[in-house]
Amino acid sequence: MGYAPWLLIAASIVATPAFAADVVVFGDSWARGAADELEDVLWDHDQGYIRVANHAVSGTTAEYWATQDRDALHQAVTENPDARWVWLSIGGNDVFWHHHNGLAATSAADNDVHIRQMLDDLFAVHPDVKVVLFGYDFLNFEQSTDCIALAFSVFGQDITTPQVNAIFLLEVGAVQATLAEDHPNVTYVDSVWGTLQAAGGVPGAPNADLPSPEAYFSDCIHPNSTGYTLIMDALHEDYWGRAAPVADFSVSDPGPEVGEVVVFTSTGTGSDRLAWTLDGLEAGHEPWLEWTADTVGPHTITLRADAGAWDDTHTEVIEVHPGATDDSDDPEDTDPTGDPTVVAEGSCGCATGSEGGAWGLPGLLLLWTGRRRRPGAALTRT
Repeated sequence: MGYAPWLLIAASIVATPAFAADVVVFGDSWARGAADELEDVLWDHDQGYIRVANHAVSGTTAEYWATQDRDALHQAVTENPDARWVWLSIGGNDVFWHHHNGLAATSAADNDVHIRQMLDDLFAVHPDVKVVLFGYDFLNFEQSTDCIALAFSVFGQDITTPQVNAIFLLEVGAVQATLAEDHPNVTYVDSVWGTLQAAGGVPGAPNADLPSPEAYFSDCIHPNSTGYTLIMDALHEDYWGRAAPVADFSVSDPGPEVGEVVVFTSTGTGSDRLAWTLDGLEAGHEPWLEWTADTVGPHTITLRADAGAWDDTHTEVIEVHPGATDDSDDPEDTDPTGDPTVVAEGSCGCATGSEGGAWGLPGLLLLWTGRRRRPGAALTRT
């Protein structure tokens, strides 16, 4: 975000890094200002092999990147062919702009549309890159008369700190959380909120009724280097600092017949999100997958497990076999003379030619599926 948050600055002022980075930092002034601290934190945690390239532009909005410079994000990743991650900080300037211009009612919805467009454009070119979001931490408009005047000019004369915090939690944080739920390669780290309060000893941190401590800010909106370092430490802890998960699953029947139900059950460890694919199509996110074998032949089942910045996959191919055929076509069940209307004696426990004619029971397959449901974990913040 920028001090004059609705002012856009041309992206051309950012120099292209001279090396291929592992992390592309993109978005607004929070990204622009904290990229060095992120790299320092990664080094301090013995992950110095992760290099950072700063492509952020202070003052920019999600609307700008989604409508006026749509190629910038995916080009930044292209310029860093080793990039595995993008830290995206965006949406705050959109909030400021909407409220300053009397468009508060559409702020969250517009952020959803524009950030979603940014992600769609990125994944269309780089489908495997991972994106991490955390919104921001609580701002501080109470530290000076200038900060109070700025808050009044943006949000109106009656604005309070709890209201500002609620606005950012709803119109940035909740939007980004929803986007992460909709994209398997996007992670929203909600634990960053309240980091500066916790460091400053604020009771009940994260406390949405209070600002972050003034000691960690260079102005009303932007942390200083110490503040950014604390925030990057919190981001590292719940993203790059996670242990890698293990993806694995068991199969109830590795060689089913057509029509049979197969249950795949996750047996891996360390994941906080699972994704099943069946023959390349998304199939679910539960710890299990139930599938009715529908066609003969090989079928590929893959389970992906995610934990922060890391993921693992496990794939198996199962062969579906033809089901049992109807034995009414068996020549042993017909009259030796070849007349298919007369059932041979003994085939149904009745005499040949008995009154009522011939009858038979087709094979009856009873399938029971014990479908379990686990409530989805809603990502919320109070």
